[in-house]
Amino acid sequence: MSEDVLSVKGFWYNKVTRILLVVTLSNIGASFGTFIGGADIVRRLFENLG
Repeated sequence: MSEDVLSVKGFWYNKVTRILLVVTLSNIGASFGTFIGGADIVRRLFENLG
């Protein structure tokens, strides 16, 4: 595993690091979605109040 983490290709072909990569990218995507969705909700709230 120590050799696999030196490249992106190695990350993808190792089963353990692939799971970590998928979990990490999923968390990053969910965070972006939360920030974008939250900003849109706040924007719409202020549009309706004004």
